[in-house]
Formats: sequence, C-alpha cells, structure tokens
Amino acid sequence: MRQLVISEQDNIAALLDNGKAIDFIIQKNDFSVGDVYAVTVENIMQSINAVFVKLQDGQMGFLHANDIPGRGLLYDRLSPGQRLLVQIVKEPTGNKGPRVNLAISIPGRYYVLTSENKGIAISRRISENSERDRLRSITNLMKPEELGVVIRTEAAGHSQEELAEDFLTIWEKWKNI
Repeated sequence: MRQLVISEQDNIAALLDNGKAIDFIIQKNDFSVGDVYAVTVENIMQSINAVFVKLQDGQMGFLHANDIPGRGLLYDRLSPGQRLLVQIVKEPTGNKGPRVNLAISIPGRYYVLTSENKGIAISRRISENSERDRLRSITNLMKPEELGVVIRTEAAGHSQEELAEDFLTIWEKWKNI
C-alpha cells in the first residue's frame, strides 16, 4: 500500500510503499526546479536575448531566447501578454528570479514525459535488444501522440503492470498541469 506523508512545517514529504520510503520531496523555497507554472509574457528584451515572464505574486522569471522555439526576432515568436506554460530549470538566487524553460518534463520512477519531442527514447544503459524492444512495445501502447517519453534505466526488468502504474501516475500529473 502506498502512502504520502507530508510535513508542511518543514516543507518535506515522503512517499512510502508498504512502510518503506521510495521517494522524498524537499522544497527549499517558493520556486523549485521542476515546478510548472502558467505565466504571462511581461517584457521582451531583444537586447539581452531574453523574455521576462510573470510568475505568482508578481515574481519574474527569466526565459532565454535559446529556450524559445523558432527563429528570428523574439517579437516574432512571443508577444507581451501571451500565456505560456513553463518549468523552473534554475532556482532564484539573490535578486534574480528563477530561470524557466518551455520544455516541460515530468519524471517518474521508470518514465519521463516530455513536451520537447514526440518519440520514445530509451536509456543507453539498457543494452539488451530484447529488453529494449519489450519496453518500447509496452510504452508504445500507453504513450499519447502529443508527448515524448523517455524510458529510464530503472524500467529494465519490471513488469508491464509496474510500468503502467508509473506511467499513469505521471500522466495524471501531466493532465492536472
């Protein structure tokens, strides 16, 4: 049986499986790497190749031009007031807000869902061809067309049921976002 234990006072949580801790979540500040936010483009700064986006409570995030798909001027790719979905890739430091990216990835134990590509990638550490083929065929049955999936090394040797459970967990997170 899985159980989530949360200590709000300490900003820490643990995921337990039959009483054994299998994952820890620690939040050090308001913006942590991996957090996903719906933001508004606030200011396009062509001179520094960056866009500033408004996060929660008026905080600003930094989106570099290299992390924005397309070519040409930033004004051709984004416009002030535009709504975006971003993920924190670097926590804020000092007076600087967090760095954000448009490529969203949701990690699980065996899989990573990603908006960056639409295919299936398999960890290079899974070298046995028959296992790679098995994992690819299982994953292909679950994968939504609009997202990419990375099969992590940890997936090797696990049953279809275990893989499906992990996939459904991160798929639910994706849908909630």
